Amino acid sequence: MMENKFNKSVKTKEADGMVWITDGKVYVKNEAPNGMPPLINPCKEIQLLINGKPCSHLTAVSEKDSITIMQGATEKPLKTTIEIDDDCMKAYLNYSPPGKSSFKVLDTVPANKADIRVEESFLEAVAVSKEELLKSIEESNIKYGILSDVLQDIINKNYPGRYLIAEGKPPVPSKDERLECFFDEDSEKDITLNEDDHGRVDFRNIFNYSIVKNGEAIARVHPALPGENGIDVYGNPVLPKEPSKITILPNNFTFYDENSKTIYAKKPGRPSKIVKNNSILFNIIDKIILDEVSIKTGNIKFSGDIEVVHDVHESLDVISKQNITVNGNVNFANIMSGNNINIKKSVISSRIYAGTGNIFGKNPVPEFKRISDELSNLIKSISDFPENLSNELNIRSVSEKFYYLLNSKHKSVTEIIYNVLNNFKKEKYDIDNEEKLLLIKRTRLLLGNTDEIISLDFLNEILDSINILCAAKEEAESKGNVEAEFLLSTEIHATGNVKVSGKGCINSKIYARGNVSISGIFRGGEITSGNDVEIMTLGSEVGVKTLVAVPSHGTITVNTVYPDSVIKIGEVYHKFLQEKRIVKAKLKDGIITF
Repeated sequence: MMENKFNKSVKTKEADGMVWITDGKVYVKNEAPNGMPPLINPCKEIQLLINGKPCSHLTAVSEKDSITIMQGATEKPLKTTIEIDDDCMKAYLNYSPPGKSSFKVLDTVPANKADIRVEESFLEAVAVSKEELLKSIEESNIKYGILSDVLQDIINKNYPGRYLIAEGKPPVPSKDERLECFFDEDSEKDITLNEDDHGRVDFRNIFNYSIVKNGEAIARVHPALPGENGIDVYGNPVLPKEPSKITILPNNFTFYDENSKTIYAKKPGRPSKIVKNNSILFNIIDKIILDEVSIKTGNIKFSGDIEVVHDVHESLDVISKQNITVNGNVNFANIMSGNNINIKKSVISSRIYAGTGNIFGKNPVPEFKRISDELSNLIKSISDFPENLSNELNIRSVSEKFYYLLNSKHKSVTEIIYNVLNNFKKEKYDIDNEEKLLLIKRTRLLLGNTDEIISLDFLNEILDSINILCAAKEEAESKGNVEAEFLLSTEIHATGNVKVSGKGCINSKIYARGNVSISGIFRGGEITSGNDVEIMTLGSEVGVKTLVAVPSHGTITVNTVYPDSVIKIGEVYHKFLQEKRIVKAKLKDGIITF
């Protein structure tokens, strides 16, 4: 029996036996009559002898037993595994060289059960030939990109590890079609201050806009360049990604020359582009700049942007589908815009409408879509035409199927086309004569001789041309904001926000779907906002009837409120009977709170 060196300082259960290992020797303390016997658990790396007999399982021992742990060196074979990454472009070798290893038994603390654990030490590696490594690589079917220098390095070092031993050739990427624009896409206008001999600035021509002439090139599509195939580690070709192509959508403002891949302007104006995935629609935005609007110019009605350098005078209208900028005053006039209005000075006894969508007539897009939807359904029905019905009726050609469906399932197609064309003729739509003629030309065959409809491709071309007309008429989201310096006896209707940045408003009415912000006084009149209102001073010391209304979720913020001013939040009113400062009114539980 081995010497018992039990360390009494170790806390144990008094009844259980104990076993522990120190410096490769096993020590045992027997159990009490009611305790668990001490147990020892061998491991595969060493040989455990109990009373001279080998033991390879968990077994109970006692102080009487002769316990020996046989430590020594073991032979290790060559171990290699190959890992291939997901795209098969790299191969890794997990390498463990052959040789001898020794195992040192680790010490344990006294416990009822001792698990023998060892620490491996590599004593000596056996040399490996390059042929042995190549054999394991060939078994993995790796055929391309084997790194011979790495294999030689593994042989020279003969050390375990994970090595990159083969690498494929990646494909040379294709180059997508690229659009080059010959105009500045970010800058809408530059400010140029030109002084005369006396040092005076010509503010009349302060803005220089980027304008193209009719027939001028505005952009070019550079062709795609094909890539080159790669090879993976298995020797298989790796194809490059197909280059993406750009589709230039046709319209009435530009011409795309397929041969030179160049886009030309068909009228003067400011070019712009709309990108939808890989489809690009170019537009030529018109803008006129006027010194003033007066009896000399008459009323101004223009589909593009309008800028007035000085004033808009009495009894005149300025109407734009886009934005209107007036750098001077507006007096006794009407300003109507499909988008934003910016008046740098005062507005007196005028009416301002911003964000009005039907200035130039109804939006034709829903009418285009009526035809497009019906034609799409008809094309699908032709494509899905039942074979048994074709045989029964002896219908084979696309024109025959088209004629049959027009007289059965899709009678509404011709009626819808006729109604749309008639609507464009009778009512005012935002569509010019050229666009009307194009639509009539493209839909004439659908109303007339169906024998000329020879294929589904022909019908799809008609559908595409209608969709292009529709896309060209898709309106950008209007903002309908209004900015001015001062209002007097003026009425504003805005689909967006209203901001008065100067002295304020007197005897005016403001109707806005968005926020209203007045940095000065609002005295007399009313404000109806679809959101929040901020005012510096509301009402007058002498008591002028003034109303501010917002929806139930809105907030009214005022720095100073005078008596007789009324606020309305949702359906709840509050009248101020005395001057009050720093007001922030909200509706809470049906009551206006401050």
